[in-house]
Amino acid sequence: MLPEIYAASYGEHELLVVEVAHHPAPFHLRAEGPEQGVYVRLGSTSRRADAEMLAELRRQAAGESFDLLARPGVVLADLDRTRLKDAFEGHDVPIRAAKLEALGVLTSYQGKVVATNAGVILFGRDALRRRWFGDARVEGARFAGNSRAADIEDLFDPGEELTVLEAVNAAERFIRRNTRQAEPIPEGRLQREPVPEYSSVMVRELLVNAVAHTDYSKSGETIKVFVYDDRVEIHNPGPMLPGTTTDDIREGRSKIRNRGIASALRRIRYMERFGTAWEKIGREVGRGYPEPLLDGNGPVFTATIWPHSSFADADKDRRRGATEPRSRKNREEDIIDFLRGHPHMRAVEIAGHLGVSSRQTRTYLKRLEQTQRVQGSEGPARHPDRTYQLSPGA
Repeated sequence: MLPEIYAASYGEHELLVVEVAHHPAPFHLRAEGPEQGVYVRLGSTSRRADAEMLAELRRQAAGESFDLLARPGVVLADLDRTRLKDAFEGHDVPIRAAKLEALGVLTSYQGKVVATNAGVILFGRDALRRRWFGDARVEGARFAGNSRAADIEDLFDPGEELTVLEAVNAAERFIRRNTRQAEPIPEGRLQREPVPEYSSVMVRELLVNAVAHTDYSKSGETIKVFVYDDRVEIHNPGPMLPGTTTDDIREGRSKIRNRGIASALRRIRYMERFGTAWEKIGREVGRGYPEPLLDGNGPVFTATIWPHSSFADADKDRRRGATEPRSRKNREEDIIDFLRGHPHMRAVEIAGHLGVSSRQTRTYLKRLEQTQRVQGSEGPARHPDRTYQLSPGA
């Protein structure tokens, strides 16, 4: 390595600058050898590269992407044609082998056209994905508190029938049904404007980012969505690529881990051009949503999304005035008053209005149903989409 070393001034400070040109091959300490002596910079820390990171570095050196590697023996007929049509039809992408090869879904291998890892992950039939990429899925939970030690109120486990692509929309619905919506009156206006507790733009951009940047070569880890009382967390397996930081993401610079998957996401309009996600997030910050917290230093990349400032302020006010908690009877009357102006509401929406947990709200609703003051829609009592309204004459 031939670093360039020189002095430079920054304001009143004198700096020594060391520039090391990028080299594609991973370097190692001779005393520790090429398998144990490779170190990488992840965020603000330096650590020894594990086997997965070492394989990633070697793929980068060869100009390869794991998701674009061939999956021998898997051909176009093994992919789910319905999924391919749902993804690409209407986006000027006919389902032809040549087009799918250009998109990174298929590739040439030893004189044959076979599926890539990206093709299997995004469009493989269920049995095929179970065999090769059983952990390429999204799961999560709604906790009744601010940590994973709390009880689970709702579970997001769509199983293996959803690809990571299909799970983006499903995970959005899961977050929406487990969070609140307020209707503040804007200054100078008479009509209320609904304000979701969490920005749908932030949620979608960070979910898509998780799908695009997950390390699918790792086993035993899935993309996870956790909803707490005070935040939403999105986890995807795999640290940031060496040489990148969370500041790079904020500035619109990002290395693409999965070039084939990212290309498909762009083609079906899940992503626009690379590096624009933080621009959209910045506009949401201007609407009162706090900037998400990004943590890429560990083996799992974590994005934390915070509620709109109006919810955070209301929660603080409620905690300040919580010295005299409302009785069960008062809570039930609050529900009755709320349903008079908002029929057909789900338990999670009523809970958001009350400022209590969904589990506690279902307890109130159960008693109100027993006394025939409230009636619920058909279906299991704990189904998240069950709605409630006042009983006739209530």
